Amino acid sequence: MGIILSAGEGPASRAYRRRVWVVAVVGLAAVLMGVLAQFSQASVPAGLPAEPAVVGAAHDGVVRKAALTLPATASRDAADPMALGRVDAPVLMVEYADFNCGYCIRFARETEADLLRKYVDTGVVRFEFRNFAIRGDGSIALARAAWAAGQQGRFWPFHDEVYQRGTTDPTAAARAAGVPDLARLDVISFGSVAWAGVDG
Repeated sequence: MGIILSAGEGPASRAYRRRVWVVAVVGLAAVLMGVLAQFSQASVPAGLPAEPAVVGAAHDGVVRKAALTLPATASRDAADPMALGRVDAPVLMVEYADFNCGYCIRFARETEADLLRKYVDTGVVRFEFRNFAIRGDGSIALARAAWAAGQQGRFWPFHDEVYQRGTTDPTAAARAAGVPDLARLDVISFGSVAWAGVDG
């Protein structure tokens, strides 16, 4: 696959790098879709439960569950507050991210808006976000607060507050994102049900 260059656009230009980045992300999404398609056709091996398996206890004693296969994480649920785009879009892209991950921040700041505008807004891609908090307690706190903000319809403003403006305090990010009931945010984000929205 070649990249078409405009006049004055070369390997050192910002437009060229952005175009390469978008092509790489779309290519990666296509590869991931192929892998997920293979998983979705596979059955659960004999002897393994069809339900999610308990994989361990969290630091606060809350038991988390993980699905046996990746396709179970792609919900295509119209009520998913952490998803954008048509439920029946031909392409489904699931992003696993940590709010403290430098590469995730870079993707959110440099690529995500173009991807959403070109593919989600046009109905080609459904984009689902999944918290994958692996960088410590700060990541877990942000992931739980993001999930709780989503329960009040403010996940994407929270996402943007953290990624675009670099807010690292969950309550400050929620306040700036316009979460209407901050007291409810604390109850939701620190309750055991919040683990349902945090992988890692």
